[in-house]
Amino acid sequence: MCESFRYSVVEEKKSGSLVANVLKDLRVDAKELSARRARLVSKSSKQYFQLDPHSGDLILKDKIDRESLCGQNDPCLLFSEILLENPWQLHRIEVQIEDVNDNSPTFSTNQILFQISEHIPTNTRFPLETAQDSDQGENAIQSYTLSPNEHFRLDVQRQTDGTNYAELVLEKPLDREVNPEISLILSAVDGGTPKRTGTVQIIIDVLDANDNVPQFDQSVYKVTLMENSPLDTPVTRVEASDKDIGANGLITYTFSQVPEKVLRLFKLNKHNGELILKGTLDYEEISKYEMHIKATDGGGLSAYCKVIVEIEDANDNAPEITITSITSPLPEDSPPDTVVALFSVTDVDSGDSGRIACTTEVNLPFVLKPTENNYYRLVTQQPLDREQASEYNITITATDRGSPRLTSTRILHVEVSDVNDNPPVFEKPFYQMQLRENNIPGLLINSVHAVDLDIAQNAKVTYSLLPGKVNDGPTSSYISINSETGNLYAIRSLDYEEVKDFQVTVRAVDSGSPPLSSEVPIRVQVVDENDNAPFILYPLQNGTSPSHDLVPRGAETGYLVTKVVAVDRDSAQNSWLSYQLLKATEPGLFTVGTQNGEVTTLRPVSNRDSFKQNLIVVVRDNGHPPQSTSATLRILLVDGFSDPYLKSVALPKEETVEEEDPSLTMYLIICLAAISSIFLISVVAFVVIKLQKREKFIGTYNSGANFPVGPDSQENSVDSGAGSLSQAYNYEVCLAGGSLNSEFRFLRPLFPVFSVEPPNTQVNPRSSNDSEGVHSHAGESQHILQDLKLGTGELSARRAQLVSKSAKQYFHLDTHSGDLLISEKIDREALCGQTDPCLLLSQIVLENPLELYSIVVKIEDVNDNVPKFSTKEFDLEIPENVSPNTHFPLESAQDEDLGRNSIQNYTISPNEHFRLDVKSDEDGNKHVDLVLEKPLDREKDSHFGLTLTAVDGGEPQRTGTVQINIDVLDINDNSPQFTHSEYKVRLKENSPQGTLVSKVEATDLDFGSNAQIIYSFHRMPKKIHNLFQLNEITGEITVLGQVDFEKETRYDMKIRATDGGGLSGHCKVLVEIEDVNDNVPEVSIISITSPLAEDSPLEKLVALFTVTDRDSGDNGRTMCSVEVNLPFMLKSTMNNYYQLVVQSSLDREKVPEYNITITAVDQGSPRLTSTRIINVQISDVNDNPPVFEKSSCEMQIRENNIPGLLIGSVHAADLDTEKNAKVTYSLLPGKVTDGLVASYISVNSESGNLYALRSLDYEQIKDFKVTVRATDGGSPPLSSEVTVRVVILDENDNAPFFLYPLQNSTSPAMSWFPSRWRPATWSPRWWLWMEILARTRGFPMSC
Repeated sequence: MCESFRYSVVEEKKSGSLVANVLKDLRVDAKELSARRARLVSKSSKQYFQLDPHSGDLILKDKIDRESLCGQNDPCLLFSEILLENPWQLHRIEVQIEDVNDNSPTFSTNQILFQISEHIPTNTRFPLETAQDSDQGENAIQSYTLSPNEHFRLDVQRQTDGTNYAELVLEKPLDREVNPEISLILSAVDGGTPKRTGTVQIIIDVLDANDNVPQFDQSVYKVTLMENSPLDTPVTRVEASDKDIGANGLITYTFSQVPEKVLRLFKLNKHNGELILKGTLDYEEISKYEMHIKATDGGGLSAYCKVIVEIEDANDNAPEITITSITSPLPEDSPPDTVVALFSVTDVDSGDSGRIACTTEVNLPFVLKPTENNYYRLVTQQPLDREQASEYNITITATDRGSPRLTSTRILHVEVSDVNDNPPVFEKPFYQMQLRENNIPGLLINSVHAVDLDIAQNAKVTYSLLPGKVNDGPTSSYISINSETGNLYAIRSLDYEEVKDFQVTVRAVDSGSPPLSSEVPIRVQVVDENDNAPFILYPLQNGTSPSHDLVPRGAETGYLVTKVVAVDRDSAQNSWLSYQLLKATEPGLFTVGTQNGEVTTLRPVSNRDSFKQNLIVVVRDNGHPPQSTSATLRILLVDGFSDPYLKSVALPKEETVEEEDPSLTMYLIICLAAISSIFLISVVAFVVIKLQKREKFIGTYNSGANFPVGPDSQENSVDSGAGSLSQAYNYEVCLAGGSLNSEFRFLRPLFPVFSVEPPNTQVNPRSSNDSEGVHSHAGESQHILQDLKLGTGELSARRAQLVSKSAKQYFHLDTHSGDLLISEKIDREALCGQTDPCLLLSQIVLENPLELYSIVVKIEDVNDNVPKFSTKEFDLEIPENVSPNTHFPLESAQDEDLGRNSIQNYTISPNEHFRLDVKSDEDGNKHVDLVLEKPLDREKDSHFGLTLTAVDGGEPQRTGTVQINIDVLDINDNSPQFTHSEYKVRLKENSPQGTLVSKVEATDLDFGSNAQIIYSFHRMPKKIHNLFQLNEITGEITVLGQVDFEKETRYDMKIRATDGGGLSGHCKVLVEIEDVNDNVPEVSIISITSPLAEDSPLEKLVALFTVTDRDSGDNGRTMCSVEVNLPFMLKSTMNNYYQLVVQSSLDREKVPEYNITITAVDQGSPRLTSTRIINVQISDVNDNPPVFEKSSCEMQIRENNIPGLLIGSVHAADLDTEKNAKVTYSLLPGKVTDGLVASYISVNSESGNLYALRSLDYEQIKDFKVTVRATDGGSPPLSSEVTVRVVILDENDNAPFFLYPLQNSTSPAMSWFPSRWRPATWSPRWWLWMEILARTRGFPMSC
């Protein structure tokens, strides 16, 4: 191997371009280059250059593309060798292909897709795919640019290998709701001339973060729903929207702290917010439902709304007929309108559905008449005749006005008796009576009288009052009637100023069976009495230091000194006031206006008038008798009005000692009496006012209620047979939780109530919340005897009994002691719930005479209940990105106690993140919100356990607690982090598919889906995807394709770990490929000499070849050998070049060709072997002359032959081949007799056939010799010679010429031969015969 030469050529040159001239480098001229058979041998499979052996020019054979030839390898070299012979020389040629900027930067794809969460912090970096430019150096990529935008910038950095890479850096926070997608253009620019660019579109999908709270389209939904609506009826649909998308925008609807009854009746579709009815609604039970609905998005943020469902009444309840009383048997002479039955019809529906019409069958002597409160009377409308019909089955049909109308029936069986068929008849259809106010209680007003045409018992009339109202009180509290006489009595003293008139209805009932009755309305007019004295408004007469009116001494007549102002509570003329000066120090000095009370001077004031003037003014009304009151005026006569002057003024001594007028004493006595009267009237008025307030507190009660209140409560318990005096007493009781059989502390009775009521009278209920009218008797031990004004033993004698208005009897009366005792432990909360005040109503019934007293017992609350939560613990899920001051409504505790004993405050266990916000609503109920004060971080604290405590205000205080479990929901605020930023691993080539290369592992501090990491290759070329597989779940990298060390010794991979929220982390994996001995040596023949001349000298080059092994190290080190016993051997040269040379003489004639097996073995483990068979043909050298088969030969020819007759042939063989073996025959010059040989005979130069040129004559030439030469075609030619003796055979062409006997015309001569002679040996005669015979046959001869 001689020296090497390096040349360069620019890529993309056209075919035929000159690369270089090699003559100068080879130090030869063109003639020598051609003579030495110079040729160009390429190391690659394709020949890119050719050598002109005549000029020495190295010419571009084909257009070269550096990028497809060398890729990114630099420098790009093509290796060839110039081979020269005679002597053999090998010159290495390296041609460097120089780059031109013929390639633009390209990206692997047209678009790059990024998914970036909107809450990613600024300065977060996102690696971008590197563009590829097949060019090198300055023609490669030099920079990157990014299209203008407000969110991202580009950071271009240089790697260790000199290439640039770009990262996208977030500068401004993203907001998906404002801009869900951002499109950018990334440009890669190379440094060539002209510059080339490549672009790729970057599409950034902004991933949603849960940064928006759901918003309801309405804060309050109001809907009406018919009761008894079928199940699954849609009620309403709440709808909340969330600007987020995906799971964060997926809203789930749930009830928020609603009572159990709501959960039983309504079902909420958690997906679409549809509220569906799942239970049966009953308007009569609850007419309105309020519920709070919470909308929670996928990230845990919540919003609340209220749904108000108002129930519309449906006509789902048939009327109910309740018989209160029935008269059977019924006298046949019952007059029309005789009450046969009293019943009530109720319908719990409302509106038209609750309005009822009652009917009976037609053609009956009865008719229905409605009364108050849906009560009906079945009365007669025609005379009865028992003889015609002794009984009636009366069907009462009650029909409501709803749609559809519902009907119920009740059959009344009435028997007709032949008695009492005339009802009592009042004298007048209407009575009008008058009663002066301030009457004495029990005063007879007037009387009514009814006449019954019956006799005896049936004619005995009993009077009673029908229930009614006067102002806010029942009629029975104002008036009573004597059941026997019909006398009407005023029960209380009436005040015209309070009640001017009222109307009552009196019923007259006879004593028949059944009794008949009639009624008459009575209008009672209250006549005003002059019962109110005028009241002085000015000047005040309150006994304090008197005020003085000042009058200047120079005052003229008519000077207005002061004015007396008074009022009168009476009306009409009783309130007309007049003023009169009763007494004065100077009677003629002052006067008082009769109508206006103005005090003026009657004459001018003089210095003689007394300094101090006292006036007594009487104010009198116009009533009968008139009422009056007086006022004392003190007037000072002064010269000026200043205070210093007044203080310096002293009374004259003569006025001090002046004797009093005797008449003044009488006036003083009168004034004292008047003042005393006024005081007494004021006291009475105060008591009356207090009584009125008490009446307002007690109110009225419904006969169907459990706890009736007020003085009307006795009206349903009146004995119709006799008048009854009823008085109500109110008591207040405070019971501890364990009280049982304890005595009460009683209240004094506040007012008496007298009432005579018929049975079954209904009163419209009224309730009152005024508790100030009930005065406690705490500290006093009194018996009920004192309140009833009864003596010891009277309760027992009058068979006193306690009747409860409720189904359960909580008290019992000790008739011996008068103590009202507790029968059973009372729980206010179980009895009244949240109703305040909690009242129990009872009545004390006394006989002989019948009296009814109402008892009102107020149950006072004690702090016997602790605040309770509906559950022991409840859970809250709060996303960690919730902003501070966010409120989370908490469930309120329930305390059955009231007032101060109920819940007053809430507290929470100490913590650094939350506080409480306690508020009161319109009803005074406490509501509590949990307020976030400090931001949450799930990665630090994922769970909080707080204790919420509800505290009441009782003594002692009671508390209730609930555990609040707060789970901090994860927000994807942490990107995955790899355990190593760079993984280095070694991998043997040809590792089988599935071989584990490495395992990358990333962790994410987030939780749930946000911490679920997906691994993927990041911006890797296709060859990486073809060779390696990355398990997206485990991060294991395994072999997928065939890894070949000879193609690539190292792979750099970028792995991306992406969590469920779209955040990513990156790492690099460096895979170093280890070589294995997987490539056999390759024997490449550079040149071969075949055929090889057999006379080649020793060391003659037969073949030149290289042995290469693509493996490395020992695996690439090779050894070569050939077979033994061959005339060839191997000689090693440099750089794995080998020469096959001749080591011994060749002989083509022995071995015309050789198949030489070259064996190449590497040094790897295991060793790999390859063989290459070289076929070497041995070329012939003219080293063998032609050789005749015989050195001499003899041929015979008969005389008289035809010219050109074949005599015979000669043949010479030559061991050489082809031209060297091609034999040419020729005759050597010679003489035959006198002529040339060539005139007698010729030889064919190719076949060696000898031909007679002339006819021969034995008699002239018996034989002759010629020399034939055989010459080959070699160079130089070789020859050999052979001598051929040609014998001419005699032919019998001459007749015998007898010498003896002469054969002429003379007689012939004779000869004899024995017939049986047989010669024992050959004799001349026999030979002659044989010779003749042979000649006769004419056979040719051959040498």
